[in-house]
Amino acid sequence: PQGLSAAQLAVNGPRASLEICGMLIRAGADLGAIDAHGRSVFELARLLPRKQEGSNSRASSAWSGGSCDMATVEASTVGAGEIVKDFLDVMRPVLLRGAWAECAAMKQWDVSELARTHGQIEVFPEAVPYGSQFGLGRANKTTLQEFLGANHSARSGEVPMYVFDKAIEAKAPDLATTCPIPEVLGKGARLELDASRQFIVGPPGSGAPFHWHSHAWSGLLRGRKVWYIRRNDQVVYSKQHPTKSELAASSLRCEQRPGDVMLVPHGWAHAVVNVGSAMSVSFAQEFDVPHHAHARLWTSS
Repeated sequence: PQGLSAAQLAVNGPRASLEICGMLIRAGADLGAIDAHGRSVFELARLLPRKQEGSNSRASSAWSGGSCDMATVEASTVGAGEIVKDFLDVMRPVLLRGAWAECAAMKQWDVSELARTHGQIEVFPEAVPYGSQFGLGRANKTTLQEFLGANHSARSGEVPMYVFDKAIEAKAPDLATTCPIPEVLGKGARLELDASRQFIVGPPGSGAPFHWHSHAWSGLLRGRKVWYIRRNDQVVYSKQHPTKSELAASSLRCEQRPGDVMLVPHGWAHAVVNVGSAMSVSFAQEFDVPHHAHARLWTSS
């Protein structure tokens, strides 16, 4: 479909896989075809992320390696067109280092200031984000100030609570507007943004299980996160907290620091664990790329 050869689809489709590409090559697939950007099958294959040797076999809130199994790019060195061409167009995750370095919220909203200015906001902490929608019990209502000031030391066998709030733009529009879409993903990328931006707050040890959705960006203001990302031929959806999951052994891993923005393509399963000693504060938003070749592939398959 869409004029792509079978081998191109194997390394540039919603279920990209070097193994499938190898099978097609052995079966006589056309290796002379190029994509819309003039890249051959072999050039596209080099863009697929690979798990590094020596990665931990289990998610752990104590891990602080600072490394990344996937592409990392200094945001100041690339433009929106390069992000689309080299990452979104080939369904390739990337960590944009410093993409939010100049965001007003980086200077304005530390944890104590959030508690002082927006402490009255109602939030609904859960051990698993949106867990009540999966039959994992009801969320407990509290205020942001109470949540930020609480003792989040989990009892044995339990995990700390996490806040995922999709209504932040209605509750605190000034907070949401100080965290715009990263400049590197601006007009040149022509993104169609989801109407809801998520406000995410959690102590060390809290996290989100493996899940997947459409393209998304996630910018970190405070704290540190470890991401566990599974290739899009290894998609999984789980209710299990990542520190209790065995899936990390076969997942790519990457540490996100304040000011970094993670881009996760459509269909890549991912989980996160907040690490270090500080409260994690971030925003995230799903999006689509109308001219994106794979948006057509997903809807036509």
